[in-house]
Amino acid sequence: MWRAFDDPGSLRILQTSYAWVRSVVEQNPHGSPGLFGPPVPVPNDAPLLDHLLGLTGRHPSWRPDDAPRP
Repeated sequence: MWRAFDDPGSLRILQTSYAWVRSVVEQNPHGSPGLFGPPVPVPNDAPLLDHLLGLTGRHPSWRPDDAPRP
């Protein structure tokens, strides 16, 4: 199965995005209202995409079924 991040160009985009988000988080470690929540922990061996999501305050394992119902 092909994954977008197996492609070198896509991987560079992911790495650049991670670097930018990491710099934002370093300046705002408790989150950036309207942009990112506080970072969530991610296992060290998790994929780079999971680390990027964790930096933005999103749980990489979240699924739509996890959303609270009104």
